[in-house]
Amino acid sequence: MMHNVKKILKLPVIVLFVLMLTIIYGIWRDHQPINIKQSRHQPLIIGHQGQDYTLANYNVALKSGVQYIDQKVFLSQDHHLVVANDNNLNQATGQNINITDSNYRTIQHHKYHNGESVHTLNQIFDKYGVMTNYVIAIQEQNNHHELLERGIISSIRRNHLTNHVLLQSTDVNSLSYMHQSLPQAPEILQIKNTNQSKVDWQKTVSQLPAAVQFIALNQSLVNRETVSFLNKHHKMLMVNDSNSKSDFVHAKSIGAQAIVTDNTKAATIYFK
Repeated sequence: MMHNVKKILKLPVIVLFVLMLTIIYGIWRDHQPINIKQSRHQPLIIGHQGQDYTLANYNVALKSGVQYIDQKVFLSQDHHLVVANDNNLNQATGQNINITDSNYRTIQHHKYHNGESVHTLNQIFDKYGVMTNYVIAIQEQNNHHELLERGIISSIRRNHLTNHVLLQSTDVNSLSYMHQSLPQAPEILQIKNTNQSKVDWQKTVSQLPAAVQFIALNQSLVNRETVSFLNKHHKMLMVNDSNSKSDFVHAKSIGAQAIVTDNTKAATIYFK
């Protein structure tokens, strides 16, 4: 009888101990750097939201099992970090306004097709936190480029997401600036001009620092030769607009280490 009582008294202590271990593990996990090495064996799948960067679309992407959600970030006229597919919101909301020329109060009144407002980066971070990882795509702006970069750095730090971001830009100088403040964040160089000669973009890649680990290319520039060149320079291939099964087959056949897709459910099933 006494033995059974002792067992019962010990039970809450054991439960408390397990709970403490779970909390400690969660804190440890959330502060671990992104494991880029996993992409050597299975491509990272980045959920792109098409025109509608809505919570509904993010939820679908995350439910399908993607490891990253894409965040294209623009700076509004009143210095809010606005997330959208394009600077001009006509396709997404039906309103012909530019984020960079408008205050956020005006922007948020224009709705996506499901009724959601256009979100800010901080709103997305507040919603999902460390539940996922983020590709932060720094969008070119004629003015206030450094304000955009500083704002992104501040938002990442404030939300304790330094170990949950990949930083992307078409501008090597922008990536270098970001690296000074977020040295542990892996970086992606987006090759924007697909009309640029292969010699030109390959020369750029060959001179990149080690922090730039991924090169993002459109389907038209991607083949085995591309992968071989990138691997030679210790870079990994990210394929944009990989949405169909034939795109997935191609990406897998050439050994792409990451894909950006609107079709997250099909992608996660195919690469499982």
